[in-house]
Amino acid sequence: MSELITANEVAVRLRVTPQTVRRLAREGKLPVVRVGRTYRFDWAKVWATVQQGPDSNNEEGASI
Repeated sequence: MSELITANEVAVRLRVTPQTVRRLAREGKLPVVRVGRTYRFDWAKVWATVQQGPDSNNEEGASI
């Protein structure tokens, strides 16, 4: 099973602010999963997206 984490946890791992994580998710640049009323991030997918870099298109159409 995938590790679902919060925006704050993603921010710590990527060394950015939680606001940046939320903005990237809102812009469709980071994959996000809705769990009930909250949003969670699948760390494996987030990390794969980050590693692809800004010039590549992934299956979610997201890039950073």
